[in-house]
Amino acid sequence: MRRPPRLTPRVTLLALLTCATACGSAPPHTTAHAAEEAAPEISWRSWDRATFEEAQANNKLLLVSVQAAWCHWCHVMNHETYGDPEVRRMIAERFVAIKVDSDARPDLAERYRNYAWPATALLTPEAEALITLRGYRAPGAFRDLLARAVQRVDSGDTSEPVAETGSEEDTTTMAEVADIARRTLDAEYDAEAHGWGAPQKYPYEAPVMAAFLRGVVTGDEAHRTRALMTLRGYAQLLDDVDGGMFQYSLRDRWDAPHFEKITAIQAGALLNFAYAYRLTGDATFRDHAESVLRYMQTMRVADGGFFTSQDADVNEDVTGEAYYAMNATQRRATGTPRIDRQVYANLNGKMIVGLVELAIAEPASRAGELAITAARYLEDHLRRGEGFAHFADAPDDALFHLDDQAQMARAEMALFEFTGEAAWLARARRTADFVLANLMHDDGGFYAHTRDENAVGVFARRRRPIVGNGYAALALLRIARVSPESRYRAEALRALQAIASEENLAREGRKIGPYLWAVEEAVAPFVVLHVVGPDDESTNALHSAALQVNHPQRTVELSRPQSSRYPYPGRSAVYMCSDRACSRPIFAPFELSEAAFEFLSTEGR
Repeated sequence: MRRPPRLTPRVTLLALLTCATACGSAPPHTTAHAAEEAAPEISWRSWDRATFEEAQANNKLLLVSVQAAWCHWCHVMNHETYGDPEVRRMIAERFVAIKVDSDARPDLAERYRNYAWPATALLTPEAEALITLRGYRAPGAFRDLLARAVQRVDSGDTSEPVAETGSEEDTTTMAEVADIARRTLDAEYDAEAHGWGAPQKYPYEAPVMAAFLRGVVTGDEAHRTRALMTLRGYAQLLDDVDGGMFQYSLRDRWDAPHFEKITAIQAGALLNFAYAYRLTGDATFRDHAESVLRYMQTMRVADGGFFTSQDADVNEDVTGEAYYAMNATQRRATGTPRIDRQVYANLNGKMIVGLVELAIAEPASRAGELAITAARYLEDHLRRGEGFAHFADAPDDALFHLDDQAQMARAEMALFEFTGEAAWLARARRTADFVLANLMHDDGGFYAHTRDENAVGVFARRRRPIVGNGYAALALLRIARVSPESRYRAEALRALQAIASEENLAREGRKIGPYLWAVEEAVAPFVVLHVVGPDDESTNALHSAALQVNHPQRTVELSRPQSSRYPYPGRSAVYMCSDRACSRPIFAPFELSEAAFEFLSTEGR
């Protein structure tokens, strides 16, 4: 994304006054002032049927601005571009303008995420796509784009809308799917700086987990090394003072951070660093994970849930670059960047998964306690019947989003493994059943959200997002391993196959990480460690040892003798099972790790 010089209101006013004097322009109180008075402030409308009907009735184009509260370039565009008198005049005359918070509307965030924030959509009065813009646009360029959109509508030149994501055919085998997805993501790997994609470097968690899985399962040291080297790059984005990870790095290296802190990034970092520590024993990775944990303990509701994000800048005078160069004392004296205190289901689900991984890797940490508390908070405040609302105050008729359900099902499964409590499995199945009943496409895969009866035009055509389907498949595959029903695995595979065209995956580029991660889990052998025994020290020791098996394809199930599907041989035991075979019972905790890897090696042949 092209990045203009940072402009504050003070700098902008100075530039205007300087130009008025040096360039012979009119003084501020004549022509320029009159133009500003003639241009009304933009009347940002709400996202509802009445707004769309108004646009169509008055033959006005639609302008949809998808932003984020933490997004610096959204702030710049709001001040510079939407503050421009001519832009405001053009919008008032020919457009109905809608502003959307991307964190509050994951369906629109998914639809426009490849355009980065701010994303701007210019649409016909019937809400069909005309022009979609990625990132900041300066006032002059934006005026030209508005004029071009108006000219297209007035001339009747409204070409076909952008094609929806998702193949209608389900003919690709899983081996072919894996090959396509691997080639797509491998092409994005930066062997010099490490990580996936350029020019900006994003700390995505899913490509790292897919690389770990591929390396451990196949024994390919190159992929294991690729994951570890990438995490060393990610670590350069950590805040040494307050902890936590910055959103991404500018240009094509890891040491030029963009200073927002996003909860989704923290969740992925926890998962990556905690698993790397468990896999390697390198305490540096544990320290990185604990840095994130320290920060996230300041980003939570007192009784559980985690907040959404923290801005980069304290205010217009204290930028992120200046603030994050300060020591702790200087920061406390200056103030803190604004925190978005909304609690969203999808972000909290991801955070819980990361916390559980750290709790397993470092049992002495608070991570397990925080994961359980957050999950209970979400169950109490966001559960709506069988599914999860996006946030606590969502109206009764709000959409249900795939990402909320997928991330919460993953979280509930992680807690089932970690605690051994069957109630978490019951909740995970309940959430998964909601997805199967309400979000499934007839040809396979899952819609991004439930049907929106108020949507019109392009927004009425629901999509099957590759990233969301990847996370949904991950949840279903894990649930399937400990459930007698075959439908969870069957629908996970069908989802992965339904959207597996090379064109679809290539369009997503480096963002297909969750999809490839799910594909790798689908095609690789897995082992379920079924722990059977009474609630005593011996059973707890076996359960802890099962959790410490550091293979990414292991799942742990704890059950009591009276309710277990496996025989209780008179003392606590572990049965190792795949989808086609089970081992003899194992009684000694120290035998579990080697036995599990040997079992998986046999299953892979």
